[in-house]
Amino acid sequence: MAKRSQRLLPGARSWIGRIPQLLGEGRREVRQLGFQRRVLLTRELEIGAFRLEELPNKKRQVKSPKVYIRDTGLLHWHLGIESMAALRAHPRYGASWEGFALDQVLIRLGARNAYYWATQRGAELDLLVLSRGKRWGFEFKCSDAPAMTKSMHTALADLSLDRLWVLHPGRDSYPLHKRVQAMPLVELEQATRRIAGRNAAEP
Repeated sequence: MAKRSQRLLPGARSWIGRIPQLLGEGRREVRQLGFQRRVLLTRELEIGAFRLEELPNKKRQVKSPKVYIRDTGLLHWHLGIESMAALRAHPRYGASWEGFALDQVLIRLGARNAYYWATQRGAELDLLVLSRGKRWGFEFKCSDAPAMTKSMHTALADLSLDRLWVLHPGRDSYPLHKRVQAMPLVELEQATRRIAGRNAAEP
């Protein structure tokens, strides 16, 4: 895997060495990632493309995009992760899983009307999808039993979300709120069918 990656991506190690910053607070480097986006190594979710003037409290909103690493295999190689046990024990496990789960959603729905949203006070929504005149939200939690958070309440109110799904790697699906459902990633098709208007049943 390592040798193959080096052949395909000259200078890969020097770029991948910046991944921890990209997954953290290194957003000043976002504009340098055009090449990586074109070769599908990263995905950049914009906020600026969304019409912020339509939302309340627009002065509090963060306007920087968020970068996700799409090639989790390459990420794990760089981090020296060689087993599932090592992955689960690694501090970047959550970021890796979040990027993987987000990519699964956008593979099904497309990225044309997909956005990231956050406020300067710390509220955040991992993925906002606009479809059929409605606003659909996704949160990605690397926990078998995620719970409702203050940030989710803020996103529901400020964005007037029609529905929010909290995707997780566990097995159980259960309601967190009238408009919020915790859902295993393996059941994602239920959510994407509902967004696409293909008569999916609740949740």
